[in-house]
Amino acid sequence: MYAIATETQNFEYARLHDATSRADKLAAEGAEITVQHVETGAVVYVTNARALAEGYFHPWTRVETPKFQAPDLAGWVPAYVRKRIQATVYRSTETRAWLIHDGRTGGTVQAANTKEACAVTKEMRLGRML
Repeated sequence: MYAIATETQNFEYARLHDATSRADKLAAEGAEITVQHVETGAVVYVTNARALAEGYFHPWTRVETPKFQAPDLAGWVPAYVRKRIQATVYRSTETRAWLIHDGRTGGTVQAANTKEACAVTKEMRLGRML
């Protein structure tokens, strides 16, 4: 479930796409709109009129709550997990960057994009430890 709260109304949507579309429509009226993942309270999408006009980077589009121990890292939000290898892939809240955390060792490595993050988790499945 995804929620949008404005000064006058609250909206809830089952699909992220529906919530982000509504947020963009509300943002076009001039306000900054935030979409939250109801279960975790994590901000998953932020938009405003400037973002719409300039094609601005939206800081989050995917959120997944790990079912195993994963640390809360300032400036990072869990984007997805690989439970077989206890890896959590975090997305930066400020830039286009990714961080892979190895739950087995506690090590981390940064990736520039999801393709690079995927390659790292693939290596982890084959025995790489971070």
